[in-house]
Amino acid sequence: MKGTKLGSVGMRTFFSLNGRGSGENGDFLARYREAGYPQPAGWYGPYAYDAAWSLIEAVKSLVKANGGTLPRNARAQMPRAVARLAFDGVTGRVAFDGYGDTGNRRLTVLSVDAGRWATVTSGPAAP
Repeated sequence: MKGTKLGSVGMRTFFSLNGRGSGENGDFLARYREAGYPQPAGWYGPYAYDAAWSLIEAVKSLVKANGGTLPRNARAQMPRAVARLAFDGVTGRVAFDGYGDTGNRRLTVLSVDAGRWATVTSGPAAP
């Protein structure tokens, strides 16, 4: 990476398809490429996709709970609706704790070795 000095350590998040190479969740990147978008999905594309679906699912739950129409105070109800969500997204299980933080915390610690990124450790991160 530009501007990174030898011996420095960085931390970056990467998404994992949880071992799924095909099926509804596992082929996100392939479907994205096939759709012909001008920009690559990048490392954060799958997270953005799941974030958008979180909002969509929250709105759907509010509409369902309100007899098929969006409640007048939907904006005020959104934090609670998102907090109750749990679904399988392209990055894994999407759910939030009481503070609104995701339960799917995966981190990778990298270092620069001879001018190249090298993985130090990777895996789930405890809150």
